[in-house]
Amino acid sequence: DSYFMSYHTTVVKSRDFYEALEWARKITDDIQAMLDVQAPGVEIFPYSVFYVYYEQYLTIWGDTLLSLGLSLAAVFVVTFLVTGLDIVFSAIVLLMVFLIVLNMGGFMWLWN
Repeated sequence: DSYFMSYHTTVVKSRDFYEALEWARKITDDIQAMLDVQAPGVEIFPYSVFYVYYEQYLTIWGDTLLSLGLSLAAVFVVTFLVTGLDIVFSAIVLLMVFLIVLNMGGFMWLWN
């Protein structure tokens, strides 16, 4: 096993922490691509004590949109089946649920 160290500037805000993680990943990906030519099978990854806490910020938007999309799809399918295959009513219910979620997100942003 081999190790090498690198340093980055002092980070204070949450945004700085996950941006540091993003840049560390970009750097390790570049080093990984360079080493794959000479020594395939070598794995490189960035590590810092705070990376485990800020990993979630890199995927939070994708995870949120996936969860909301799957939930809305489930609401549509269940409504479609329960209403006797009425697609218009199911679309109206889906629209109302989407607008409720949108309004909740707006109020969360407004109230910080």
